[in-house]
Parts: sequence; structure tokens; C-alpha cells
Amino acid sequence: MTEKRAQARPRAARPALESLLSGPAGPQAAVRQALLGDPPLWWSCCSEAVRSDPGWLYGPRCAELRDWLNATAPDPGAASVGSVDHPLLLARTLAAPADRIAEHDPALLELTADWDRSGLLCADSAPVPAYPSGSGLNALTPRLAGTLSAALERIGQLRAAAGPGRPSPAAESLVAIAALMLAGVEPRGRRAVRVAVVFARSAGADGPTAGPEGVTGVLELREFPAGPPGLYPDPRTMVGVRSPNGDFATALGHAWRLAGERRERRCVLWRIVLSDGQAAPARLEGPSLGLAFALGLRELLRRSPTGRPGPTGLRGFARGLRPRTAVTGALDGTEYLVRIGDLDAKLLAARRDGLRLVVPEANRLDVAKAPEPGDVRFARTLRQADRYARRYRTGRLAVALALVAVSATGAGAALQEHRDTVRERARAMSRGLAAQAALLDQPQPNIAKQERIAAFRTAPTPEAFDALASGFRVPGTIAVPGVLHVAVTDILIAVVADGRAELWSRSEHRFTATLPTVGVTAMTFRPDGDALAVGTSAGGLEVWDVADPGHPVRTRTLPGAAQPIEATAFSPDGRLLAAGGDDHTVRLWDPEPNGATTPLAAFDGGTSTVTGLAVSPDGRQLAGSNADGSTGLWDITHPAAPTLAAGIPGSEQMRAVAFAPSGHLLAATGIDQKVHLWGTRDPAHPETIATVDVPDRMAGVAFSPDGHFLAASSLRGLTPIRLWDLTDPQQPFALPTPLDGSASTEVAFSPDGSTLVALDKSAIGNSRALEDKVKLWSAADLRRPAALATLPDLPDADSVALSPDGSTMATAGVDDVRLWDVGDRERPHVVWERKGDGEVYRVALAGRTLAIGGEKAVTLLDVTDPKHPVEAGSVGLSGVGAFPEAIEVAFSPDGRTIVARAGDRALVQLIDASNISRPELLATLRGDGALGGHATLSADGALLAVGNLPDNQSATLLGPAKPGLWDVRDPADPKPLTGIADRIGIVTAVQFAPKGSVLAAGGPDGSVAFWRIAPDGRATRLASLPGGGAELLTLNYSADGAFLIGLDTVGAARMWDVRDPGNPTPLGHYDQPDQAGLAYGNAFAAVGPDRGPGVGRLIVTAADLGETYLWTSDPEAVVARLCRTIGDTATTQEWNQYVPGVAHTDLCRNKG
Repeated sequence: MTEKRAQARPRAARPALESLLSGPAGPQAAVRQALLGDPPLWWSCCSEAVRSDPGWLYGPRCAELRDWLNATAPDPGAASVGSVDHPLLLARTLAAPADRIAEHDPALLELTADWDRSGLLCADSAPVPAYPSGSGLNALTPRLAGTLSAALERIGQLRAAAGPGRPSPAAESLVAIAALMLAGVEPRGRRAVRVAVVFARSAGADGPTAGPEGVTGVLELREFPAGPPGLYPDPRTMVGVRSPNGDFATALGHAWRLAGERRERRCVLWRIVLSDGQAAPARLEGPSLGLAFALGLRELLRRSPTGRPGPTGLRGFARGLRPRTAVTGALDGTEYLVRIGDLDAKLLAARRDGLRLVVPEANRLDVAKAPEPGDVRFARTLRQADRYARRYRTGRLAVALALVAVSATGAGAALQEHRDTVRERARAMSRGLAAQAALLDQPQPNIAKQERIAAFRTAPTPEAFDALASGFRVPGTIAVPGVLHVAVTDILIAVVADGRAELWSRSEHRFTATLPTVGVTAMTFRPDGDALAVGTSAGGLEVWDVADPGHPVRTRTLPGAAQPIEATAFSPDGRLLAAGGDDHTVRLWDPEPNGATTPLAAFDGGTSTVTGLAVSPDGRQLAGSNADGSTGLWDITHPAAPTLAAGIPGSEQMRAVAFAPSGHLLAATGIDQKVHLWGTRDPAHPETIATVDVPDRMAGVAFSPDGHFLAASSLRGLTPIRLWDLTDPQQPFALPTPLDGSASTEVAFSPDGSTLVALDKSAIGNSRALEDKVKLWSAADLRRPAALATLPDLPDADSVALSPDGSTMATAGVDDVRLWDVGDRERPHVVWERKGDGEVYRVALAGRTLAIGGEKAVTLLDVTDPKHPVEAGSVGLSGVGAFPEAIEVAFSPDGRTIVARAGDRALVQLIDASNISRPELLATLRGDGALGGHATLSADGALLAVGNLPDNQSATLLGPAKPGLWDVRDPADPKPLTGIADRIGIVTAVQFAPKGSVLAAGGPDGSVAFWRIAPDGRATRLASLPGGGAELLTLNYSADGAFLIGLDTVGAARMWDVRDPGNPTPLGHYDQPDQAGLAYGNAFAAVGPDRGPGVGRLIVTAADLGETYLWTSDPEAVVARLCRTIGDTATTQEWNQYVPGVAHTDLCRNKG
């Protein structure tokens, strides 16, 4: 649209507003239509003025209307910018010439700050500053597009200069949306999604208003394709609405995350309209709208952003949301709904307006006590609530079915055949890509990682998953000729090459900016990652705001020193910056934009160059390394008056220092070919914890964020990076490190612990070489990179169990039982521990009950509060034959029966655990031979299966044999089912599915057969899958029966999709080489619930004398972690050279 055409557009809103104000409607009704109508007339007036008559915004009639509306409008007092001033201030900014935007800085800052204070924005929906799409700007006139771009750029500059307390990226994005709308870009062409909602009461500005209990309304969501991605309130009608706490924003974040990948690159606006006459509530409290947002987003995002029909869109065509069904419920961060309050009032409101109401299952008792329960449906999960809230659109279906019936008769078989052919071709290509990727690991590691992802994207074959899991064995690389320094955040990597600092985006896999500063010799990120300090060879010191990686802004220039800066360090809170260098002096600075221009303090850092600096996690200590061989410790509790706490002498140059996350351990290294560890609990008397000898001169040192690992880099040698496990800091355990390369001057961990970054220098010293690069290693577990985590300091744990919700894990082994919080899968931590008297233990979990098998008894604990378990009861088993080792325990699917089994006795016992305070021994079963496999009960508790040993009673080694099977419907009289055992044949592991009567049986060659066991004792084979040659030691189902995990004797954790036991599907496997050669029977695994796309199921594996690992079942989660280790992405030419025939696309989809 040209400028001329924009000016010719008729101004319809202004006459309509004048007519409304002079009409018969009262003042409040007129204001409501002017500010909150559909459309809001005042907003439309400002928009028309921006596009065609900017002078009106400064004229007397505009001022009169503004003053009258402000005097009459019911804006809440909490809003500094109300619904009248908001569009006017922004319109005046857009009407200004591009070179005079800075004159409107106060208005822009006030607008962004007011949205931040509203409580309606969720940081998860817009984690970084975003700008409108190209289509948004292309729809504007050249004048408006230029002014809008200048305004948005100015907002970013103001945010960068604001320092702490700056406006959030979400607020900046929302102002950008409002600016687009005022400039004339409309959210047209896409039908809005409406979800009926209910509130406990109509809320005013200062809280609930008097009147009838409860009020209904509608949540409306629509896409705004021109806006930045995210979930935002509609700025036209939600101005002035407030949320007094973070519960509502948290609910928005949960709903947005549950929308999955369909939300990427899509902008969604929402508003709420009440049925009691208010256009929008003045306050939004609590998380109970989370369910409505999740359902609305699910419906809205079914539609393709391109408008092309797809499977999800077709489902939406057939089944839509019921207009007369209201929903209320809070999300727990997953698909599960949690209890909400004030349900009585909501029930009354729904009944008054004739609405069906969907509420969480946890509120069932509240509804039973309600005076008027009405028509209510209870939902445990989001999926169940979605089903209740929908209905079939019969009219549409009838037309569609009639059309389909005409054409489908002859085309169905041909279409299916074509689909099968296409699917098989894709699977064959996927397998080929997975095989080829391994060949590219060394010559082209970045392309190899991308090809692994391409294999999985082509078809999710087991081979493709195996390739993904093995993609962590080699690092990704970033080519940086002449690189000398590196620093890393979760979002950025900064490098110094040829005296310039460059910023590399970890999500875009490219350099986004180069700082203009010359002669950079040192740098460090502020802990929050939003600022970068750089020191120069001229002694200068600068601070750059890098929150927007593509547009860094210099916020501080400090005089520094007369000689080069060699070391910099921020305090943990970012309020102190330390710098030192060739003048032997350490200076402490206030890095804030308005801070002092002279150092807070300057003191002697040694007799030679200060080579390294580090601030302790509590911000009270500063450590510095010096080229004279010394390491200093200073007390900086009072930065203006630091004092030397201790000086640790050394014989040769020290190059680097680092504090452990605990703050009580300090590492230092240098050219003395040692890594020193000192305890600093008493800074005045540092204690030598350990000294590790290394064969090379060292240059850098870093602790992992969890403190479990220490990395150090060497100046030359065959192993430029060395790693140690610090489970026992007094005896650091050297880890095998296949980190090939040349010299490495620096090493660093990303703050989230996912990545280890190291330099690979082909040239010595400061020389420049084209082969210089930065290497990116997966550091989630340096010993087994594909795992989410390895449990630290776990003595001989070989028994694991997960709670039904997957949030709590139990482990047991020699003299040790522990409960873990695994809500954060990559950072599990112990919440309870019990030490024994030298016994070996086994564990099982069912609901709120933990069973511990010892050598003479089974003990039951109530773990409702995992941090404070309560011992409920126990049953001694010594009277029926003492066990010489731990009793393995397993619950029946309903949790009412426990199977206890000894490892080397032909003895299995059934325990009634229906009353955990008084467990009772039900029966003892003795087999013909020693029972070696794990025990399992069928879902109905009628059948017991146990792995067995060879028929040779004198055999001392476990091995494959027929399973032990019993009918235990009468526990007092168990009956062996030898006929079924004969039919099943030789097995090494068995497990009943938690639902139905399917038995999974693992063979000695790794094959798995699925049998349906009938009540009359007949066994029917449903399916068989070939094995990999290694015997399966254990099989374990997920609680929903859809997923099966197995461990074999070479340490592979193999996975299957068993939702259809007649057609099971292999999913792939994880390698556990440390656990190769496992003993028969001494392997355990547990599987948690499915947490949805990108998260998947938590898998835990453990084995006797091996490691205990945490894994994920979701390939997309593996892809996301693999993407973070990819450096330079392949050019189209490189991709076509190595991977011909496969389209070159953004395989990571911003998952880096």
C-alpha cells in the first residue's frame, strides 16, 4: 500500500466516536464502547491519525477527548499508563520523524515498564527480544515502516542501557505488536478460537466486587502473523488488566510449552470478555485459566500457519470446542491437572448461564459438597479435558463424508500401496544416512551430527535413533583462525581472534556480531549472560550489553591500566568487575552504566603479570593467579577496602584459577605441570586438598556447574584437555578423555552444564593458523555423553525404582538406600538416605509405598513426603529360609502384593502389602532349580513368572532356561504351570504388562517374544522381534504398558514401543560400555510416565558394580541436546557434496 493510498483511506472511527459521545448513551457506556469495544473506537482514532493525519494527535480536540475519557474511564490505579494514554503515547511516537524518535524515550520506557508490571506476560513465551516478521513491515507504507523500525530499534537500545530492572523481552515484543496494530496491520484472515471460562467472582481494580458469586466469560485467541513469536495479551483491550502474583503468568508458561513445536514462529494474541457487562476483568488471579489457554492454543495451532490443510487441521474441522462448555483448571507443568479453589462460586455461575463445566479430577469431592453441582465433567489430564470440551461438527462431517464416499472406493487400495512404498523408501534412506554419518565423524564432525538428525527426520528408524545417541562421541567445531580466548553462556559463545571479540549464537549456529574494540586480550561474561567485559592491550576496559546478540551496545568504558589487561572476572551478582594484567595490579570496578569512573579499589596482585581471576560463588573472595608462580586470596566483602587473606607461593608461572560451585574449593594451574586443589573454608589458611601431576604445561582450568568434574587445558601435547571426577576431591579420578587436537589455551563449561567448550590451537602461542577452532563437547555426563545424568557418589547401586509420576527415584545397593528428586532430570539430587549395617538392599516403589528388601526382611515405608519417609511395617523372611544376599522386591501392578526373590535360591515369596502397617507372608514357592531372573505378577495378580536357571542343580553360573510360572489365584495353594513354560521355551528375562495378560519374554540371543496367557493356562504368541545377539537380563514396562526397556549383557539399553503387543516397534538403544559383561540377573531398569514431546519418558538403568544412568526416551530431546554441540553448519555446497539427495534445511529448528 503506497503513502498516497494510506492518506486516502476514509477516517471512519473519529466521526463514530464523536457520535457516540453526543448520543443518548450514558458516560460509562460511551467510555466502554470507546475504549473496550469491538473495535475500540479510541484506539481506531489513534491508528487512523498515525496513518493519515498525524497532526490530530497534537490538536485540541484530541486533548479534549483524552481528558474526558481519562476523567470518566474506570482504569485501575495500578496502571501508570491506562487504556486512554497507551495508544496515544505510542501513536505520537510512530507519528514522529525517524530521526526524532529519541524524544519519545520516556513514553517508550513507560509503556514497556507498565506491561512488565501487569503480570500478564510470561518470560517463556518470548525469551529473547523479537522483531516483527518481514510480512508485517512489508504491509506498511515506507514512512510508517521506517518510523516503526526506528522505534523498535530505540526500544532495544533503551532496554540495553537500562541495566538491572530493564524491561523484559516480552514487554518489548508486546509494544512492537501494539505499534504494528496502530500502524494499520490487522490480525485478519484467521478465525478466532473462543473457550468459555468461569471466574469465582467478578474482580474490580482492588479485588472482588460485591454482587452475585461467580461470573462467566470467553477467552479469545487469534493469530497475528505479522508479530514476533509468542503469547501476548491483545494490547487493544487488555490494557489496565493486572495479575497481582506470578501464578497467572506461570499458567500461561505451562500452556505455551504444552503447545509443543506447533507454537514455533507463531504470534498469538488473547483477550478475555466477561458476560457481566465488563469487556475484560480488571484482575486475573491464580492459575485456573491454564487449562483454558492450553485447550485454546491446541485448537488454534492445529491450523497450519500457511493455511494449507494438514492432519491436525482436519481433526479440528471434524471436532470443535463446545461453545456451551466452560473449563477451569490448573496445570502442573505437564499434561496433568491439579486442584483449584473457589469452585462453589464457579459452579453457581456455570449453572446460572446454562454451561457444562470441566474441572480437575482432584476437585471431585468439592463438587460433591457443592449446593448446586450442575453438569460437571472431571478430567485428570489435558487430553481428557480436551475430549470433554469437544463435539463432532455433524454438518461438516456429513458433507465431507459424502464427497469422500464418491472418490474413495477405487483410490483407497492404491493410496495405501503408494504410502507403504514411500514409507519403506524413507526408512531405507534413513538407515543409509545413519550409517554414513559415522564415517564423517572425524573428517566432518558438524556435518556428521546434522546427517544423524537428517536420518531421524527422514524416518524415525531404530538405526536413526542409535545414530543420534552416538553423535555425542565427537565434538562440534567452530572454525576461528587465530582464536586465543573463549567464553560461553547458555545462549552465546564469545571468541577473540585477531584482536577482535566476536559473538556466536548457539541457536543460530553463526556469528551474529563483531565488537569494534581492537586489541582485545581478555574477556568474561556477566553471570546472567547479558553483558560482556573485555580488556585490551592498551589497558582499556569496556562493558557491552549483549542481550541482543545481533546488536551489542557498549555501556561502559573504563580507563583500566597503562598496560595490557590479561584477566577479568565478574562477581556472581554482576555488581563488581575485577581486572588485572601486566602492571601487576588488580582493580575492582562498578560495571553499571552510571557507576564511578574510578576503581573502587586497586591493589598489588603479585610481582608479575596477573594471569587469572575468579570470584567465589558467595562474592566474598577473589582469587588471582600470577606469572610469578603465586596464587592470592583476597577478602572483598567490602569492595572499597579489600584485604589480602592469603598468598600461596609457587615455583613457576600460574596461568588460571577457578572456584568450585560450593565456594570451598579452589583450583589453579600453570606451567609447573600440576593442577592444585585448595580448600578455602578458612581463606586465611587455605588447605591443600590434592595436587595432580600432568605431563604438560597447563593454561586453563574450569569446574562443571554441578562441581562433579574438573577440566584443565594444556599448552601442548597429545591430550589438550584433561578431565577429573571430583566425587572425592582428595582423590581426583582421571577420566578417559578422547579429546584429540593440538594446544588448548582455555576451557569453559556453559552455565547450564550442557556443553564443554575448548580451544584447539594448531599453532603455538599467539600465532595464527587456519586450522584453529573451538570445540563443543556434550558435558551433561562426561563419562557417557548421551545420558542425561550419572548419579554421583553412589556406592555399588544396582537396584532402582521410579514413583508412578516419575518425580521420585529410589536406589539401593551395598549398605545404602536413597530417595532422589528427579524433577530436573539433568540435576537429580538426594532428598533422603539411609545407611545400614553392611547389608545389600533392593527397592521397589508403588504409589506412596517404598519396599526395601534386605537380607532377612522386607520393610515398607510411607513416602508421601519423600524427604521424610515413615517406616510403616516389615515382614521377616528368615523363618522360611534365610537369604544370603539381598531380597529382590517387586510390586504387583495394583500395588497390593509384593514378590520377594533371592538371587541364588529357588525361593519366591508372596507378601500381602494391602495394609503397609501389617504386611503378611502369603505363600512360599520353591522351584526345581535356582530362580535367577526377575519376578513379575500379571495385572490381575493371578499369574507369577520368574526367570530361571539351567536344570543342572549343580550349576554355579546363571544362564538361560525355561521360566518359572505359577497360578497364584489362591496364594495358599500356588500351582506350577509347566505346560506354559515348555511352550515359551528358553528365556533370560520375563515381565508381565501392567495391563491385560501379555508376558514379554527375552531370549538368550536378545530376541523378545510377546505371549498372551489365558486364564485356562493357554499361551498364544502375539509377536516376536529379533535380537542383537546379547542375552537380555531384564525387561521393564512403563506403568501405562506402552513402553518396554531391556538391558543386555553388553550394556545396551534397548527400547520398544509396545502399545500394540501384536505389532511391537523397536525404537533404538543407548550404549553403556562401562557395564559390558554384566552378571546374570544383576541389572535393573525403571521407566517413568510420558511427559510429552521434547521431554519423553525418564529411563533409569543400573547394574551390579556399574554406573547408574538417567536417559530420555524422546528422540527430539536427544536432538535438542545434540544441536547444542553443533558448531558451524554446513553450507549448501558442502551438504550436497557429503549428503546428496537430501534437502539442506534448518535441521535443528532453533534447538541449539
